[in-house]
Amino acid sequence: MGGEELEAAPSSPKMNPNIIGVSQPYLDKIDYQRVEKDKYEYNVVPFEENDLTTWTGDYLSWWPNPQEFRACFIKVKIHGQKEVMVRSKNSGGTHRETKGKLYGIRDIRSTRDMREANTSAACVEFKCSGMLFDQDDVDRSIITLLPQGNCRRTGTNGLLQEYLMKHPPVAHNNESHGFTMLAPFDPLGHNYGIYTVTDQNPRVAKEIAIGRCFDGTSDGFSREMKSDSGVALTFSCPERKINRESLFQRLQTNPGQTLSQMARDMRESAGLQVQGLSSQMVAYPSEQRGRAQSRRLEFKPN
Repeated sequence: MGGEELEAAPSSPKMNPNIIGVSQPYLDKIDYQRVEKDKYEYNVVPFEENDLTTWTGDYLSWWPNPQEFRACFIKVKIHGQKEVMVRSKNSGGTHRETKGKLYGIRDIRSTRDMREANTSAACVEFKCSGMLFDQDDVDRSIITLLPQGNCRRTGTNGLLQEYLMKHPPVAHNNESHGFTMLAPFDPLGHNYGIYTVTDQNPRVAKEIAIGRCFDGTSDGFSREMKSDSGVALTFSCPERKINRESLFQRLQTNPGQTLSQMARDMRESAGLQVQGLSSQMVAYPSEQRGRAQSRRLEFKPN
């Protein structure tokens, strides 16, 4: 992502690949600019989901089979006063051609649960495990989920955790600000907080999976977020407390006292500067002063 914050990367003078989570060559290739939106999708191998003719047969293709598109989502619950962006970073995990290489990233802002205060949830797309485009071998893709801000993981679905333990390799999760897993090969369902849909159209597959994820069921559909159903991960994301008011805030809340304090500080600062100047004045050595005086006495004008 102490917790790691997913802050917007500055567009100038140079973007920081460590913040974005993608190496610099990929950033240069796509002219990446981090903007604050509700959703962001990036595929290493470009593909327009509304134009299937743009599909390319590549080991790093997000969708390995142009005949059927399998969409995978995980439900992340957020305890906090504000909605947060949640990122999935998706890389090759077990396949010899893709291991350690990036498939793509997904950012999505959590949706407020209107029935529960200070609670939201996000349905985050991740790269499904399965056969790659050559249909020769399976890749268990590695998924890293990172909520933005001051977040700490407080809960993991027990069934999901048990499944991952029984289907190695198992990813290490020593850091509480995120979660890493090798994507399940099986379509687990809402009891695990995982939502998988296959369709001949990728957009249809994604829409159905998102609707089920919002609803928290494996066969329902909803446009309203139900954050207490079918959750895989839970994070607490409290707002950071401001320990000290800014000058502008103090002027607004108590202008008289603030101005008086500023005047006192300025007077004290001026006094310290005068004192510092006096302390830097060095007494002229008596021996040198005597020689200087004698030289002045011996001087005779022509």
